[in-house]
Amino acid sequence: MFPNRVRAIVRDERGINLVLSDKDDVPSSPPIYVRISDGKNCSSVITFSGQEIQIAGQKLSVLMEGDGGIILAGNGFVWEGGKQICASKNWEIQARSLGSITM
Repeated sequence: MFPNRVRAIVRDERGINLVLSDKDDVPSSPPIYVRISDGKNCSSVITFSGQEIQIAGQKLSVLMEGDGGIILAGNGFVWEGGKQICASKNWEIQARSLGSITM
């Protein structure tokens, strides 16, 4: 329905939302699942490498490394491979590639 326009599918306290690009510029890549919890609220998203998403009240860039590892980066925040490298928030994060599933 939206070729190369689906930036993310977000599930948070508002429900499930589809985030579309204005242009057909979303690259074809394996989908990435990200779940962030602050102990009270939980948000999850399916997105693609190179996308900037709004999750848990912060804009984060989502990147996939060549070996399939995931990096999340935002203002004062970097998470890589299960470890918070630099963080002003104490979030519980899960992130993984969903492999070759096509969206």
